[in-house]
Amino acid sequence: GGQIMGEWAKREFARANQVAGRDYGCIAGFGPQAPYIIQGDVFVFPKTKNADAVKAQQLLASVITSPATQVAFSQRKGSIPIRTDVDATKMDACAQQGLAIMKDKSRQIGNGEAYLSPDRLQVKRPASTPA
Repeated sequence: GGQIMGEWAKREFARANQVAGRDYGCIAGFGPQAPYIIQGDVFVFPKTKNADAVKAQQLLASVITSPATQVAFSQRKGSIPIRTDVDATKMDACAQQGLAIMKDKSRQIGNGEAYLSPDRLQVKRPASTPA
C-alpha cells in the first residue's frame, strides 16, 4: 500500500527513528517522468535607502541561500534545497531523488498561484461570497 504525503511527513519518520530508503520509500510523482510541482517560501525585505540595512539584507540573503545552510535546513525540514549545486550525499534517499529531478527542467512545473491573492489571479467570486 501507499499514502500520498509531502515533505512534512519526513520529520515524523525521523522522530520515529526511521530512515528514508530503509524504513520507508518515496516516489516523486506517479511515474518516472511525472511532473514535479515546485513551490516554496519567500523572504521579502523592505525597500530602504539605508546602506546598513541593505548590507544586512544582502548578508541574510547570502547566508540563507548558501549551500551549507540549504542542506542543513532541508535535512531538518525534510525538503530539498533551493539549489542544485549542493552536496547531495548529505541528503537522504528521498531528497537525493528530488534533487536529481530538479536538474531535469522538463519535469519542473511551477505553482505560482500559491503565492497570489484571488484578486491577482482574477478569480471571480460568487456575489454571496465575502471578499
